[in-house]
Amino acid sequence: MTPSLSPALTRDVTEQRDVEASLVLANSRIADLTEQLIGAAERQRKYIAAELHDDVQQILVGLRMNMAGSRRRPADTLPSDLVREWIDLVQMAITHLHDLTVVLRKPVVDNQGLPGAMRSYVSKLPLAPDQKVVFETDAKVGTLAPNVALACFRIVQEGLANAVQHSGAKNLLVRLKSAANRLTVSIRDDGVGFDVSDARARAADTGSIGLSSMRERAALAGGRFEIRSTLGQGTRIRASFPMEALIRHS
Repeated sequence: MTPSLSPALTRDVTEQRDVEASLVLANSRIADLTEQLIGAAERQRKYIAAELHDDVQQILVGLRMNMAGSRRRPADTLPSDLVREWIDLVQMAITHLHDLTVVLRKPVVDNQGLPGAMRSYVSKLPLAPDQKVVFETDAKVGTLAPNVALACFRIVQEGLANAVQHSGAKNLLVRLKSAANRLTVSIRDDGVGFDVSDARARAADTGSIGLSSMRERAALAGGRFEIRSTLGQGTRIRASFPMEALIRHS
């Protein structure tokens, strides 16, 4: 005959099961909210990109056309070299604005897969004449959960943009690999490096979101993020995600 549980023990077991069920439900809700948050952020990026393209860029294009037309006026109206300088500056602004809108609209991960999207982005990245970016992957990632794929892609975008513009690096390496049941994306450069603690403090004071944005993207997708840098010895950014959390659930 199987002994029956005491009323107190039965109550404890029931409460334990209720707590576990509540935790499962809470985790499910957190996952749903995270997906909604990332989706909202992407919609906002698309909106900003459209506004930049349809409004600001068109204003700059019109300004450039007006400046070009002013060159046909009498020579004593405006110095031609000054007008040429204005036109060049406006064209530079248009080019940079176009590049920004492309980045903001970029979520091509679902169409190309993560390795393909990263390779495409790296190949089109505007570089200085002495800069080189290499992309390497041995990862057979299959079908990723959308939030993980997007987090990896955006981290590479942000990290490479910072490195290309601010590090003074000549060689940059982007890697996507799977090992020890984790998917890892990393960026390494041979630039000037920086003090990570000082950079975080300055970012908090100035409201800069570069480093915190990458860290938050990794965390929201269930991953870990780390950055290592030493003055004069370059920088390494790394984000990793558990393989069991990667596959898109139907």
